[in-house]
Amino acid sequence: MRSLASMQPLASADEYRALVKDNKRRLGTVRTNCMLMPRAFAEPAADGRLAFATYDDGLLVRTDEGAYATLYYYWREGAPLVRLQDNVPLYVEETHEPCDEHAAFLRDAGLVLQKRNVQYVLARDDWDGCADDRVDGYAMARCEDEALAAEVVALWERRLGLADIPLAHKEFLSRGDAVWCALSPSGELAGAIWWQDAGKTRLMRHIVVDERHTRRGLAKTLLALCATDAWQTGMLKVSTWISDANYASIALHEGMGFCATTRVVLQFVAEEE
Repeated sequence: MRSLASMQPLASADEYRALVKDNKRRLGTVRTNCMLMPRAFAEPAADGRLAFATYDDGLLVRTDEGAYATLYYYWREGAPLVRLQDNVPLYVEETHEPCDEHAAFLRDAGLVLQKRNVQYVLARDDWDGCADDRVDGYAMARCEDEALAAEVVALWERRLGLADIPLAHKEFLSRGDAVWCALSPSGELAGAIWWQDAGKTRLMRHIVVDERHTRRGLAKTLLALCATDAWQTGMLKVSTWISDANYASIALHEGMGFCATTRVVLQFVAEEE
């Protein structure tokens, strides 16, 4: 069992890029679960949340997300992954297609499959607009102030769990990300949807409704708002990831025209010892 407590910090995305390049040269053919561009690590590096450790057979990179950590590996093909220990739950996402061989690689290192997320996509040509209805008495408003943003994060944490709320995502307001809220007749936060745009694709990150306001059609209204805005701003599709055990969310999305793709992400966890 290897502890990650003594990992060394990475100060920048450039330092991360050079580290990966050097280790790929040292290791030869590697397997990795990291599909991110180096610039994606700029923010955690600047915040002091990015660290690494090298081993005879590979390189591990860790991002600190507060209540948990995310691990990326670059490992020599054919070599077993070291068994890992951390002081917080450690999450490893496997993004290969198909995932069977890589899943076995992680299971052999003692990690446990916790969630299987499937990509769902809605194409603009498949959208009929029929779901763009408002719920009587509820207002839709973009989150633009710190007080409401704090309420949104608290709602995410309560309904989704801390493992789905990285520290950097709590700063969506300062980054200008689009988060729209459903406000009840009394003005309280009833639900929220968060999306980010990349090229011609809109990634819908989270859609959550407060448990006191469910069964009113708010999730459908928020999702319709996301799609309608996407087409108006020139997007060609809306994409999201849904756990294959979240039957209610699957039914909601499929009912609005989303279709499952063959892309799957497996989330493994090594719990705190």
